[in-house]
Amino acid sequence: MGSQALIVGIMAAIVILLLAFIAFYAVKLARAGKAAEGTAQRLQLFMQRQVRLQQDMKHIAEAGTSALRAPAVKRDSPVAAPGAVRVSERAVGLSALSADPIFVRRTGEGVISVQIADKPSMPLTYILDPRTRRMLNEVVGQATSEFGLTWAVLAQDGEEGKLTITRLV
Repeated sequence: MGSQALIVGIMAAIVILLLAFIAFYAVKLARAGKAAEGTAQRLQLFMQRQVRLQQDMKHIAEAGTSALRAPAVKRDSPVAAPGAVRVSERAVGLSALSADPIFVRRTGEGVISVQIADKPSMPLTYILDPRTRRMLNEVVGQATSEFGLTWAVLAQDGEEGKLTITRLV
């Protein structure tokens, strides 16, 4: 009887160890599954951002090339004098960037500089945020078509959120 109890005890210990082993790896597998799911979600968000970034870059490229190709001013119409205010039919959304007007300047060499709020003025090419660049390229295109190749303007959202450009120079 003693040897039978010993064998049953050993078998019980083996079963307990086997169950502990299975439980340990089941918990590990569940954690790995959650981690993989989180990684898959992050990858999906990353891919969605990449697609949006590519679309934004495409819009920026289209807006940038259209701004460069925009006619300076019609030959029969005079260039608007400083102080002239133009209201676009488009709503650009500049109020998301700054409550104050945004200063934008284009030199005779085609260099476009931007000053938003109290930040220092910088070339438009240094602005990396695609949404901000798209908005500012809209301003550049509108100002170039209205005022020619050299200008300095204050741009802001006017009534009903429409783009309002005031020529300074």
